[in-house]
Amino acid sequence: MAPALNHPPGVAFVEERPTNVDAATYYGGGDSYTRSRTYSTSHIHGYRPKKAPAFEEDWHLRPRRLSHDEKSVTGPRRFLIDVEETIRVVLEQEDTDGDFQISVTDAGPKMMALGTATSNGFKTFDIRGTYMLSNLLQELALARDHNRKRIVLDEARLTENPVDRLSRMIKHSFWHSLTRRIDGDGLEIITADPKNRTGRVNPRIYVPHGEPAMAEYYRKVAREKPHMNLDVQVLPEKPDDPAFVKSLNSKPGILALAMNEAEDGKGGKTLKGIPFIVPGARFNELYNWDSYFIALGLLVDGQVTMAKGMVDHFIFEIQHYGKILNGSRSYYLCRTQPPFLTDMALQIYNQLDRSDVEANRQWLKRAIQAAIKEYHTVWVAEPRIDPKTGLSRYRPDGLGIPPETEATHFTQILEPFARKHGISVLEFSEKYNDGTIKEPELDEYFLHDRAVRESGHDTTYRFEKRCANLGTIDLQSLLYKYEVDIGTAIREVFDDELELEEEFDLAPFPPSVEAYANPHRESSRSRVQRSNEWFDRADFRKGIIDKYLWNEQKNLFFDYDTVKENQILYESVTSFWPLWAGCASEEQCWKLVTQSLRKFEVLGGVVSGTEESRGKISLERPNRQWDYPPPHQIMIWVGLERYGYLEEAQRLAYRFLYMMTTAFVDFNGVVPEKFDAVQLSHLVDAEYGNQGIDFKMVPREGFGWMNSAYQVGLTFMTSHMRRAVAACTSPEVFFGSAAYLQPPMLNANVSAVDPLGLAMENLNTHFNVQNSPRDSYTIQSRKISSFRTPSFQEFSEARIRSLRFGQSQPLRWDEEEIIGPDVESRETLLELAKMTNNAYLAPNDPEWYDLGDGWSVIHYRTPSSQDHPFGWEPDADGFRGHVFATPDNKTVILSIKGTSAGVFGGGGPTAKKDKLNDNLLFSCCCARIDWTWTTVCGCYRGGWKCDTECLDKALIEESLFYPIGTTLEMIYRQNLYNNLTPNSNIWVIGHSLGGALASLLGATFGAPVVAFESPGERMAARRLHLPSPVSSTILPLSLSTAQAPPFSLPRSISHTSITPPIR
Repeated sequence: MAPALNHPPGVAFVEERPTNVDAATYYGGGDSYTRSRTYSTSHIHGYRPKKAPAFEEDWHLRPRRLSHDEKSVTGPRRFLIDVEETIRVVLEQEDTDGDFQISVTDAGPKMMALGTATSNGFKTFDIRGTYMLSNLLQELALARDHNRKRIVLDEARLTENPVDRLSRMIKHSFWHSLTRRIDGDGLEIITADPKNRTGRVNPRIYVPHGEPAMAEYYRKVAREKPHMNLDVQVLPEKPDDPAFVKSLNSKPGILALAMNEAEDGKGGKTLKGIPFIVPGARFNELYNWDSYFIALGLLVDGQVTMAKGMVDHFIFEIQHYGKILNGSRSYYLCRTQPPFLTDMALQIYNQLDRSDVEANRQWLKRAIQAAIKEYHTVWVAEPRIDPKTGLSRYRPDGLGIPPETEATHFTQILEPFARKHGISVLEFSEKYNDGTIKEPELDEYFLHDRAVRESGHDTTYRFEKRCANLGTIDLQSLLYKYEVDIGTAIREVFDDELELEEEFDLAPFPPSVEAYANPHRESSRSRVQRSNEWFDRADFRKGIIDKYLWNEQKNLFFDYDTVKENQILYESVTSFWPLWAGCASEEQCWKLVTQSLRKFEVLGGVVSGTEESRGKISLERPNRQWDYPPPHQIMIWVGLERYGYLEEAQRLAYRFLYMMTTAFVDFNGVVPEKFDAVQLSHLVDAEYGNQGIDFKMVPREGFGWMNSAYQVGLTFMTSHMRRAVAACTSPEVFFGSAAYLQPPMLNANVSAVDPLGLAMENLNTHFNVQNSPRDSYTIQSRKISSFRTPSFQEFSEARIRSLRFGQSQPLRWDEEEIIGPDVESRETLLELAKMTNNAYLAPNDPEWYDLGDGWSVIHYRTPSSQDHPFGWEPDADGFRGHVFATPDNKTVILSIKGTSAGVFGGGGPTAKKDKLNDNLLFSCCCARIDWTWTTVCGCYRGGWKCDTECLDKALIEESLFYPIGTTLEMIYRQNLYNNLTPNSNIWVIGHSLGGALASLLGATFGAPVVAFESPGERMAARRLHLPSPVSSTILPLSLSTAQAPPFSLPRSISHTSITPPIR
């Protein structure tokens, strides 16, 4: 017997350590030891990794694997690593561009041998690929952060699921690194301002008027920390006077925010800053609308207190600075940003700890009171409101050139004026700012430029030289949400009475030029606020949105120029913000989704605007970061979900998460500020460049709103989608290459469409089929194996026994060789695709594909002695399609129609039962695909749950297509086999629902099936209790991406298979 292992007391074992946890937990303890027996301990403190052997600089060559490789083990693999030496080797070998990151653009061998912990480094195992090596570099950097010299590293941290890893890093690392606090402990970090171009780097803080205790606190900090050279200034009572704010341009500083009273540890009291999250990189202060999106991510990650603190800061800003500022720096005092406070507060309120309901209620009261003040004094007050239309605008006060921009940002604008005065651009800037030179044209330009920055969309050609005059669709949507939120909170939380505590003027309602010309204003404290007033305001705003901003012909909302009194036909994805706010009608939503979404949907999600609207880019007309192609995501996901378009929301979220995940995998864990959603690249050269990409070895912060977009996006993913994203499965593969290129339905009453036109076009493209005058193609066949029961009666008895009693019944399955379609023949697929399309149409329809003389449509005699294709009787509303046969009836093809789209009563007579069968067989009896999709029964229990017992009952209904299909197939089998041609080949084809039904019939009768764009039939087969053979074969048509670009892979063909399909 081997002697027992002795370990020092209190030792930590790697076997007992959690693996995929935050770095502080993983590396924060002392050294860890393994319980495994080892050859020696002599290398524990002397192991040095070695480079892979090279021959004449051929680093990619690897010698044969010999005994240096650890043999396959059952337990987790771990590596024994010297931190500093391994960092040196990794960077020297793999970081060929010298940026301290391992990415796909590096030209290293992408392979490194690490010594295993179980052998004390004697045996090695290869780490291969960009992702594992970049993770190794990140783990080494984190270990160094925790002062670790040597570590035992789990391989699982190098191969960790990238979705889980990124989500974990955001939750446990990025949020922490982006946390700031304005007090004695946090001032040195928060006062650093990368946008400060004055040359003075000593910190300065501005304290609002009326906060003497806060001012004294910071003076005390300045005395106790003289090395900071902290300059403490107190602002005047009206801090947003444009002339005063311009005077601060030469002495910028951080603005004080909310603080709490806390124990000082010496028996007294002191002030402590409330922590908040900054966007990151050059944006090192509290921002307005960034904070809303950040808060959504914080709520997903359970950091409710942090999100609540950010609302506290906004309440403080409204009280002391008159508005929620663009950012908490002195040069932002005149500007706000898009208003999200009410939704932010209500989202947080719903997640507060319920142990103190009254405290929560008081907190929400403060937030709603602040929002009401901001609404009346900022958004519906002049100059932001246009009294004539009632539309609000981004129209801030201000003087001079915005000082926070890059030094050369306005050079192109200022050069003509500098030449006019015969001086340099720098000298002109100084004289223009101090008022020596007057240029009204330039004043107008900067009025609009400041408005662009207040809009949050800084910058975009959408707003170029006109933003201050625009009633934008995004601002109207946000204010509608304010009005509804405030009214709802007053009614539901405050018993329909809310007394305002601060004194300010209430804006006239309804707005008019006369009302605003009257200097008399009602005081905020003259009466209590009630919900009906706010709902009236919301109704009024919805009316002006429909009147001025909705364009019925273009199926989009557009901005409205209140000076020129016309719509600005710039196509912006903010047209979907009314869905988020809930102010679009159901019809408007349907038109946006079916007619306009495709204009913005690209491979990586949605773009901010269309290329057509943006115009051409040149040296004189450079890219703007809020124009095509940067992404604009969370608002449209939530809006689509709100109106029941969950599938579309999930598709867009998947695209965006795929783009983020592939960048994370390929570029050392990068999470940047923006992406090119068309090229799927974070290497965006627009204005000041991209933020969040300049880090060494390990990403520390990501970028605020992008972190949130990832966490929020994951809440839209099913487990299947999440796994696909983690595998970096392209949306083209997951959804099909044409997922966002589908043509919209021309009108709601069209009952038959061409669902396979695009697929057939792609088939021609992929197989390089030349245009031909032939109307049809030859169908080729081949032999395949199929499993069949001796008789349909035995099959049915086994199914009924399972359905009624939950018992199985032995069945004999005979494997037979039958004739099926040759799906590797492009002509065969094209011919079958035409037949599948024709299943949606009557033979006399103009969209019918002529199949030539080689095929005829079989009719059958109805009780009224009239001949019709199956399901095409005048009063038929269910199972429908066509039977095609060769002249000799040797080959008969049953083509089954799929789901007909039905909106506003369209979709034809089968639409209702089509949806019902879709729900029963492939989703849930209470499925709510969109607002047009009726449920099968009343079993919906909320929260995506239902009583599934009704499924079994509903599956027996006469309206179920499967038994109709089996009866139909039996009829044709009997007629054709027994009466006509015993050796006839019967095939079944279909599209969508029809394809899945074809697969089920193929499983029942052992017939060959070709299904186009159909859902998986396995769940449906189980629900129908279909018996299946122990083993059956699926022969998929495989089109390799190595043979053709992804865009040429038709989605329909990727789902094509020959059945029996049940495994």
